[in-house]
Amino acid sequence: IKEISQDIFENHPIEALQYGVTEGYPALIKRVTDWLHTSKKIGKDTDSVIITSGAQQVMDIAAKTFLNENDTVLIVDDFLAKGNALIGLIDLCNQAGAEVAGCAIAVEKGFQQGGKRIRDMGVRVESLAIVKSMDDKSVTF
Repeated sequence: IKEISQDIFENHPIEALQYGVTEGYPALIKRVTDWLHTSKKIGKDTDSVIITSGAQQVMDIAAKTFLNENDTVLIVDDFLAKGNALIGLIDLCNQAGAEVAGCAIAVEKGFQQGGKRIRDMGVRVESLAIVKSMDDKSVTF
């Protein structure tokens, strides 16, 4: 993947860095598909490779692919700060007709109010650790 990406960025830097169709950059998809077929003996069809340019695209594709009406979802995340990513995921679940059982967080930055925002929406949030404050020299739990 590193060699493929390097080749694309060296030979087509402008096109590779531009936002485009949601299907991804066609030349990169072709190269990745060829690499998967030759090295891993996986498929030959470029339609089975999706390359996204951002987290929102990934969440949207995942929701449309895997979520069904009446599913129950537990969202698990490593960090919770302002809550924007979780709110986006909760919204995608709601759009699919799935129920969000809650959010399991490894580390919540309590001083950034994301947890409060999610809890105020009526969604249960459980965090392994809540950071009350932090600066260059210390972290307070």
